[in-house]
Amino acid sequence: MDHVYTLLMLIVSCSVFCGHVPAPINLKIESRHFIHLLTWQAGPGSPSGLQYRVIFRNYKNDWKTVDNCTAVRFPLLCNLTDVLSDLEITYYINVTAVSGNKTSTPSSHPPFIPVSDTELEPPPLQVLPCNLSLCVHLHSPSERLETVYKKFTYQLNVTSNQGHTVGSAVSNICMTLII
Repeated sequence: MDHVYTLLMLIVSCSVFCGHVPAPINLKIESRHFIHLLTWQAGPGSPSGLQYRVIFRNYKNDWKTVDNCTAVRFPLLCNLTDVLSDLEITYYINVTAVSGNKTSTPSSHPPFIPVSDTELEPPPLQVLPCNLSLCVHLHSPSERLETVYKKFTYQLNVTSNQGHTVGSAVSNICMTLII
């Protein structure tokens, strides 16, 4: 068993000292409300002092470097919110480890489409008295997301304590339901 351990240590040492830079692993994008945060981990056997470079592209453009992610050290995080600005197209993202003038092979995140890969919360409701009825208004949670929320269709159902449907409406974010 000691021979296996020694052999593994030699392989890892050689990969570092013989010029091989381990590629980053476990690329993940956490996307909530169109704020896109890319994280990753150092590859097995990565030496200390590695830097990481993040690049992206879509079908319209060639690869571009993410300006604020050209020499990432710690935390292994890149905010992609500003560069993934077209919400409905597919983006391709790569992360490369860099050690001096040597680089790893790029690690790729699966294709990412902001509008379908982000987590959105339901729009906030505002319920106000309207004469002898209630008016229900849907709003975007922020001004920045208003155009996005207007693209969706919402269904609002109101039921009584007995489970009977009192009102129902299907509309966009500008919905007002009078019950």
